[in-house]
Amino acid sequence: MAWISIRPVDPARPGPFGQYLLPGVLAGAPPDAVTVLGAVWDNLACGAAAVRWDRAEIASLFVDPQVRGLGVGGRMVDLLLEEAARRGVEALDADYTLGGEELAAMDALCRRRGGNPLPLSRVYQADTGRFHHSPAVGCALSPGYRPHPSAVPFSRLPSEALDALEADGRIPPLLRPSASGDRMDPALSVAWLRDGRAGAYLLCGEAGPGGYALLAAWRGPDALAAAFLILLRAQLNRCYYRQGGDFLYSFSTLGGAAEALAKRIVGGRCNRYEEHTAALPAPVPSVE
Repeated sequence: MAWISIRPVDPARPGPFGQYLLPGVLAGAPPDAVTVLGAVWDNLACGAAAVRWDRAEIASLFVDPQVRGLGVGGRMVDLLLEEAARRGVEALDADYTLGGEELAAMDALCRRRGGNPLPLSRVYQADTGRFHHSPAVGCALSPGYRPHPSAVPFSRLPSEALDALEADGRIPPLLRPSASGDRMDPALSVAWLRDGRAGAYLLCGEAGPGGYALLAAWRGPDALAAAFLILLRAQLNRCYYRQGGDFLYSFSTLGGAAEALAKRIVGGRCNRYEEHTAALPAPVPSVE
């Protein structure tokens, strides 16, 4: 029988364990702000987990399907929680987006460690190969498409417009560009710009190999009702040419109206997942 072992991994050189880490997990973090663990099965990498100590969160956890059900993920989480206790961190946050049996398994893992998984949003993933004949967004994937002139990427927004967004009290803090941090790609995020002010925007970032995710969306009362659709076309167009072809596009919804709009745009041609969050308490050190 092959042995499964857990070992520390150098964040700067994750080697074969890098394939099991989410993109961007290590970006922008000083070396002492990250702990990475790797799982080894019969001398082969079979999973990895990572904690960002600057955020006190489990930023990545993945186990190869061949060794699932053997407690590998739980063992890595336990070791990270033990390290949290040594550092004086009371709990680690875990945010995860999964579906079906994987979601149920992760919820159970968190509950066994004292967490209480709570739903945050519904997440949809669509293959843009299905969008080409969509009357709503198919045009954005054609060679002759030209974005509306009011759809401006964040990489070209005036600094005054960016500052105004951060100071706009109408925008919920979680939807502001700064809340997405280094996950947001300014070249793929687009805003509805009029008279030097952004009245709506869609924020976007990479989401795994060959995929992009809509991170946040906001529309002010002064923007056209069609602003979201115009911005979505511009964003899909920029992602399409960045990728060099079709890609996986993920987005989440928080309310019934947003979910209905999303389903209408993609025509039901998508996979549905759920985003959950849980706080896992670190073990209390024993007193001898």
